[in-house]
Amino acid sequence: MIIYDIIGYLSVILSVISFLEKDKTKMRIFGIFAGLAFGINIYGYGGYNGVFVSVISILGKVLAIKFGEDKLFFLKAISLPLALGFFFLFNSEGISGLLPALILVIVIFADTQKDIIKMKYIYIFSTTVWLIYSIVIWSVPGIVCDAVAIMALIYSILLMKGYSLSIPSYNLNKLFRV
Repeated sequence: MIIYDIIGYLSVILSVISFLEKDKTKMRIFGIFAGLAFGINIYGYGGYNGVFVSVISILGKVLAIKFGEDKLFFLKAISLPLALGFFFLFNSEGISGLLPALILVIVIFADTQKDIIKMKYIYIFSTTVWLIYSIVIWSVPGIVCDAVAIMALIYSILLMKGYSLSIPSYNLNKLFRV
């Protein structure tokens, strides 16, 4: 189990790098590696439906890099039937197995956005659903990854919208003077 945890924490780093990117192609490339690491971590915790979603998400990112968003309408069109079909045919996780089906639809819509800020907003929603799924399957690295990814996405959106997010400095000597 420790190897799955290590790979899960690697997915945290890759997700943060991906979500802080301002360039869609670089964001997708890091997202491919983060999805691969996250999929391996989820597999280790028995979240097989989540692995399926990771694979399809990686495929969507590869196709978006290769063909651009305009040519991926078919991917949007088949996402819901694909997700529901998988859920009803191969689901072994009960009702919690519906979460990856929902994530699949959301992620495909995110991966096919032209506007990177819209893409990041949709990723916040999908990552929140991933967080719920990680809690359900009790993947601690998944929980950490999802929580950190949501914070990185919010931070990145705020920066891209021009907000100044400097951390105030404090004089620790004054603060801890006895």
